[in-house]
Amino acid sequence: MIAIAYAAPDKALAERLANDLTAAGYPLGEITGQGVLIAVISPEGILDKDLNNTIQSALRKGTRLVLVESAPTELPPTLVGRSVISMANGHSFERVQAVLEGTSAKKGLSLKARNRRIGIIFGAALLALFGGYTWIWL
Repeated sequence: MIAIAYAAPDKALAERLANDLTAAGYPLGEITGQGVLIAVISPEGILDKDLNNTIQSALRKGTRLVLVESAPTELPPTLVGRSVISMANGHSFERVQAVLEGTSAKKGLSLKARNRRIGIIFGAALLALFGGYTWIWL
């Protein structure tokens, strides 16, 4: 599931992204732990308390965060180091889509599900080794 968060100054870009996502077949809805939050930011929008609370809440839940800026924006300390898709020079849904495909938002498993699968495979392999060694020694 993909959710879009934005402040009032970035409403037009957020609506355009929502239309593009829907047209491309991505599911839009509420933020979930295994979903993706697209946060549309700008110098004015990043000061919005509700937007910041939504971003921080999503990060606490383990939601993947995709930052899309409508204008060059200085990130707050909690977001420094995160990649940002700039749309300051025009709308490019292809860049957003490439990032979403990399996060497995539309198809495949979320990071948490992939980690769970790897843990199960590892556990099964260790159990098989333990059983094999136990059988040899008996």
